[in-house]
Amino acid sequence: MAIRVHDPDALHWRRMGDIPMGSMRSYIDASELEGYICFHEAGTATSMQLMELRLNPNTCIAPHSHDEDEIYFVAEGSLNWEDRSLVAGGSIFLPARVTYSFRTGPEATRLLNFRARADHSFNPAQASDQNARVRDQFSQQAPDYAKLIAAQGAQPRADPLIELMDPQPGDRVLDVGCGSGQLAVTVAPRVAKVVGIDLTPAMLDEARSHAAAAGVENVHWELADSVSLPVDDASFDIVVSRSMLHHAADPARTLAEMRRACTPGGRIIVSDLSPDPAKSAAFDAIELLRDPSHKHALTLGELQALGRELGLVETVVRSSATSLPLESVLATSFPAEGMLDHVRALLGRDAAAGTNALGMTPELREGQLWVTYPMMTIGWKTDG
Repeated sequence: MAIRVHDPDALHWRRMGDIPMGSMRSYIDASELEGYICFHEAGTATSMQLMELRLNPNTCIAPHSHDEDEIYFVAEGSLNWEDRSLVAGGSIFLPARVTYSFRTGPEATRLLNFRARADHSFNPAQASDQNARVRDQFSQQAPDYAKLIAAQGAQPRADPLIELMDPQPGDRVLDVGCGSGQLAVTVAPRVAKVVGIDLTPAMLDEARSHAAAAGVENVHWELADSVSLPVDDASFDIVVSRSMLHHAADPARTLAEMRRACTPGGRIIVSDLSPDPAKSAAFDAIELLRDPSHKHALTLGELQALGRELGLVETVVRSSATSLPLESVLATSFPAEGMLDHVRALLGRDAAAGTNALGMTPELREGQLWVTYPMMTIGWKTDG
């Protein structure tokens, strides 16, 4: 479900005093219930939500705990929380089940509350919706994907990844989430064969054109979901995925399928976005605003845990970062109308405050806003 962000002044707001609060009533002085609250997207119990609170100087948020990771971003005014005082551009990350209480500063405060469920377990119905979002986004990107990749400077990232793959002339390589085929076509001349798998037909059309232009003939393309790879067990020496897992409906099942496809003693390599764990919820929220096909960027610890559960032997972990002009990132994005301006505003405030609350280290360079994407690459060997 996409988050729709509307003009706050055009929304129907309700006084907090008019909203049932159950047991929270015992914590709140009725005279303080002068804030206003509105859901931009009510969502479901399993969807991302963006909730905005407008609070006047006398309002506090009652002490309570919550079951989901949350981050409050101060859009206007100031906010007091325990020993911290945050002005516009600041943020507070609250892990699940932490009891907290806010009180506003001397002026009216406007907050954005990004809420993301910590449970990323597989749900078939949600998977179908997620796959549809991926196809929609990447079908729109496909015609100009090569130019977009070049604008983002992503092509050089293939070289370190290929170095970790250590391809040999007899190797069989499986590229899961191959996109328009940059990695598959680059590595193909060095191995026996490559199979590229992707969920989006338009991307595979681009991959075929790319391979033909490069004169590469030992690459085969398959349209398939990463949770059900159309390959035999233990049929590939190297199984790789680059910048795909954060779109996957079920990363655990995807990695399990990669493990199934890999030969005993073979190599599995994943390279993907990987935010600071303390900023994971905020990172996911801002990325989902920009890219409706974003699902969840696994932290390094989360991905390592998945590998351990599958009995994989970790061989290498590398962290890196890719800095890009924000506008080149937004050129690859096709969210709901008006969403990109909202992303620009949030990252601009974060840059001005210097807090890196959203996990992208936004900064101005010669008048242009840049963002930095944290990346990680992890390699495993299978038993054998």
